[in-house]
Amino acid sequence: PPSQTATPNANGTRSVSRRKRLLVTAGTSLFLFAYVGCEITMGGYLYAYVKSNGGSHSTATAINTMFWLLLAVGRGLAIFISQRFSPRTMLAGHTGLALVSIILPIWNPSSLPLLWAGASLYGLALSSCFPTAFTLAEMYIGRPILTTESTRCRLIVLTHT
Repeated sequence: PPSQTATPNANGTRSVSRRKRLLVTAGTSLFLFAYVGCEITMGGYLYAYVKSNGGSHSTATAINTMFWLLLAVGRGLAIFISQRFSPRTMLAGHTGLALVSIILPIWNPSSLPLLWAGASLYGLALSSCFPTAFTLAEMYIGRPILTTESTRCRLIVLTHT
């Protein structure tokens, strides 16, 4: 927990060792690298999957659009959800929702309604993982993780390569 990783200073701020900051930053970078991989893979794979299973161009496009739409809508909803739940709880919930959404189409691969549901829920599940990961890391470090240009650059490069 964050309270165990940092000790209060005389001015009330938390002091975290350089090693812990590096571990949290590295862990956050790895998580974000995996997250971006999941997001981009799903966005590219959906269309091909629907087409290879006999779906029409319009159906494949519609399912892919629904994934991206709900990913964007979920980011807006996350503003309100984050006011009620901790970042750790949000990431756990999103991970659970992502697992359910992946299992739905696997349960019956030829079912278009299950594919629609799975793609839609997966978009919602991934929606706020990126900002929530930063918030969780900042809780453990005790200060904003993106305070320097070099840190920002490292995280952006590592998650988008």
